[in-house]
Parts: sequence; C-alpha cells; structure tokens
Amino acid sequence: VIIALGIIMAAGVAGVPGGGIIMSAVLLQVMGLPLDIVPWIAGIYYLIDMPNTMLNVTGDTVGMVTVASLMNELDLGVYNSKK
Repeated sequence: VIIALGIIMAAGVAGVPGGGIIMSAVLLQVMGLPLDIVPWIAGIYYLIDMPNTMLNVTGDTVGMVTVASLMNELDLGVYNSKK
C-alpha cells in the first residue's frame, strides 16, 4: 500500500513546485512516523527540487520524442525546424 501510494503521489506532484514536501508528510503519516522531521525536509527540499524539476521536464520530452519516433508519428521537418 505504501509503495502504491508513493508511486501515485509522485506522479501527481511532479509538476507542483514544493509538492514533494506535502508528499513526504503524507507518506510519513501513513508509515506511522512522526511529522516532526517535515520542517527539516522543507529546509533542504529547495536544493533537491530545482534539479528534480529539470530532470522531470527533460525526461518527459525525451520520452515523448522516443514514443513518437517509435510509432512513426514524429514529423522530422517540424522537429528540426528553427522556429
């Protein structure tokens, strides 16, 4: 249950800046751990959030281009245009 909840929440908060803090609080509560460490997580989360957002956007783009290419839906003229 905890793993499924973590996967669903990770997908849901991927585009929300600072969403990992709330996800952490919910998962800590589900696991029965104290919420006293949430402020500590919030204090360092901004260091993790910026690279995480960059990797998320890059990964989404690469994934979409890969799937479009495999399905022969990628228009190389549009993809390689300078616009």
